[in-house]
Amino acid sequence: MGTDIHPLGMGRCALVYNASYWGCPSAAKVVQDGDGHADAQAWLNHELRVLPQLTHTNIVAFRHYAHLTYHGVHALVMELMVGGNLQAVVERLDAAGTALRADVFLNIALQVTCGLEYLHAQGLVHADIKPENILLSAPPSDRPDGTVVLPPGTAVKLCDFGVALRFADDDEVHSRGYTPGFLAPECAAGGGADGGGARRPPARPAPSRDMYALGVVLHELLVSGGGGERSFVSRTRVADEPDGQLQGLPSLPPRHPWPSLGVGGGGSSGPSPPVPPRARLCEKLPTAVRLTRALLAPDAAARPTAHRLRTALAELYHREAAAVQRADATVERVAADADAAAGAAMAAAGAATAAAVAARTAAGGGGHGAGHAASPLRTATDSQGSWPFGGGASPMLPPAVRGRAPCGHPTTVRFVHKPPGSERA
Repeated sequence: MGTDIHPLGMGRCALVYNASYWGCPSAAKVVQDGDGHADAQAWLNHELRVLPQLTHTNIVAFRHYAHLTYHGVHALVMELMVGGNLQAVVERLDAAGTALRADVFLNIALQVTCGLEYLHAQGLVHADIKPENILLSAPPSDRPDGTVVLPPGTAVKLCDFGVALRFADDDEVHSRGYTPGFLAPECAAGGGADGGGARRPPARPAPSRDMYALGVVLHELLVSGGGGERSFVSRTRVADEPDGQLQGLPSLPPRHPWPSLGVGGGGSSGPSPPVPPRARLCEKLPTAVRLTRALLAPDAAARPTAHRLRTALAELYHREAAAVQRADATVERVAADADAAAGAAMAAAGAATAAAVAARTAAGGGGHGAGHAASPLRTATDSQGSWPFGGGASPMLPPAVRGRAPCGHPTTVRFVHKPPGSERA
């Protein structure tokens, strides 16, 4: 690859670049030949077997695969998502202390859930759901009220299927590709050890594993991303676990717990730690908080399925979207009324000005140009000192000389037509 080409993103063992496929802007996931990561090629080959078989609005589309021997790389060409990934949104919210607008949060959650529902219906578990693997078709923007929104029609799609597993899959290579911060409790408790002695999840995952990871993602959007610290373990109050650690995982500091808003249950008797400003979203969406907590249940059987979650989120989203539309319509109506009132005030001011000018003109002896048709011969001044072209006193002469000729005597100006050649030399 050229040295002047900069990647769009970076994964465990691959780089993603801007590309073009038959003139269509695309993204190319590139793995070097002989990559030092032992599983890099295996993960890419596995994604090549999985991704072309998936066709869904909320799953990134496969386009092409090429082994570019002259560059020494393998390239998986996919749909380009110009809005970046959800991790950038989480970091943006953390850094600015802002919140997603309620309908935007529900829209993101609903689209991710739809993608998972389709994936699970195909007998697949993604096995690595996290903000970095959730892409946006358009970048977010800030509103004056301090919320973050997405452009209308923004698509949210799942990517990176290098470790996706069939329900009965027992491939150890793909099983090692999980992210510990999003690992379900039953995976940590039931896994064995890989060649390096590190814990790995069970060989036969279930869809509930993806649902738990989705719960972590939604928690990051609702409360905090923890400043990039992936430490979502049992000591957090979000999962309602007792103090301590999950079997097979180290004890790590908890993330921000749920704020004491009277929703979702849980909480401690002591003083609550500082909560990020966007936790106010929890006040607006108590049902979404309860659904997120259900996804984080220690018991896998207690977590809602993707179908059940999608049904609940769809109802919430449509209700909230309708409320936003009503609010926007009210704002537009108020703005239109204000514009109309301003226009009427300007028209009234113009009419008043015109009436005042007309009254002043009438009081000064006729309007501009009055009487010109009756007599083309007019005196420069009359007994009242009026300007011969109407409108009262001359606007171009100072008061001291108004009504006088330069010599100080009244003067008559006549417009006389002389036949050609009548002038004397």
